[in-house]
Formats: sequence, structure tokens, C-alpha cells
Amino acid sequence: MIDDSNKEDLIEQYLLGELSGVLLKEFNEKLGSDNQFKNEVATQSEIIQNIKLAGRKQWSLKLGALHEKIDEGITEAEGEALVNSNVFSLRNVYRKRYSLVAAAVIGLILTSGLLFTVLNDKPDSERIFQAYHKPYIDLEQGTRGLPSDTLTERRQAFQAYNQKNYQESITLFESMLAKKEDETILFYLGNAYLSGDRARDAENTFKKYLGRYKEYAAESTWYLSLSYLKQGKLKEARYVLEEVARDNNEYSKQAIQILDKW
Repeated sequence: MIDDSNKEDLIEQYLLGELSGVLLKEFNEKLGSDNQFKNEVATQSEIIQNIKLAGRKQWSLKLGALHEKIDEGITEAEGEALVNSNVFSLRNVYRKRYSLVAAAVIGLILTSGLLFTVLNDKPDSERIFQAYHKPYIDLEQGTRGLPSDTLTERRQAFQAYNQKNYQESITLFESMLAKKEDETILFYLGNAYLSGDRARDAENTFKKYLGRYKEYAAESTWYLSLSYLKQGKLKEARYVLEEVARDNNEYSKQAIQILDKW
């Protein structure tokens, strides 16, 4: 259970990709229902990203500058060890005896460009997925030409999809595809799988789409990369994201942003 006694530890573990199982599920549920908690996570995530960004640039300040910023509470040995390790963990901040000193350390990192790297340099694929995944919505493509007063199976499926009733839409999309091949339905089925927490099925569906059709090729390639991220398949995700980045389409900028997190 997430409460004030373990919240900080769990936020750190989540951002470092260390949460799994029941705790990860509970954490994601709380993210979706508790705005204050979501803001706390976002704040710590921003700190990490700024640290990583600083770490990719260069040393702009030395240990002496660190001492100039902090009046007391951290010894020379501690400061030197922190700088020389090239590692900065949020745990160092949470465990620090003097909260004001910890705040000063964070402020210095965010403004100085010091080369600090977060423990575990691998990207947090679940967090990246949550940040970049948005269900594809273009219902005109899915229901074009259908009478507005006729609630056909197709319209029911897209209505369920638009209302985020993904399991219902999956059932209807699958039913339609069993009767007849349909490029648009196959593409939306992949999206319904991905939004419905069935990333492996989404992966297979987008691969199938890309092997047969072209209209939604750019979109399917992008969502395929997200399906890999959702599953933690970083090697495959990176390969597809590099392809998206090269294609110079509406998803290229986002792909580049994700690749920069590696």
C-alpha cells in the first residue's frame, strides 16, 4: 500500500524502473486517480531528466563551485565523493539529514550542468510509454459513409473505442475482421489492444498491418514502437523509434525525444 511512510521510496523505484507486479499496478492506479501524487511524481521525474540532460553535456562547475553554493551540512569528503562518483540518486536526497542542504544540492544540479547520472541509466520504458502514448482518434475514418442513425456493428465498435471501452471494442473489431479483412479495423484493433493493456497483441497486430497495408503505415510504426516500450523490449523499441525519427513525419519529434532519454 502506498502511503506517506513509503511514498518517496516507491516514487524513486518507479522512476528508476524498479517497481513491478502488484506494486507497479497500484502505483499506476494511484497515478490515474490522485492528481497531487501525479504532480509529485512529475516533479521528481523532471529532476531526473534534468540530471540526465546535464550528464550528457559537460562539467561546467567543479567541486569548489559546489562548496560555494552550500554553506553547511555536507562535508568536503561527502561533496567530493558525490562529484567523483558521477552518480546522483534521489535516495541520497531523501536520506540526507538536512533537508535544506538536500534542496541546495538539487538546485545546484538543475542550474549548474554538473555531470551527474541517475543510477540505472536504462530508460524507464513504462514511464516513457505513459508519457507518450495517446490513443489514436480519427473516427471519421472508421465510420465514414455510415448513416448517422444506424448503430451498426462497426459504429458500435468505434463508439466503444471512443468511450475507452477497449475490451468491448476489441470484441467487436475482432468479430468484424473474422468476417472480412478491413485495413482500418485492423489498425484500430491494434490501438485498442495497446490502450487495453494488451501490448503483445498490439505488437502482433501492428506487424500484421505493416506487412499488408500502407494507409496507416506511419501511425502503425509509431504505435509498434510504443507496444515494445510497454513490454520493456528496449532493443526492439529503439530500432523502430530510429526508423520513425528518420521518416520525418508527425511522430518523428516524439521519437527523437524518447531516443534522447537513452
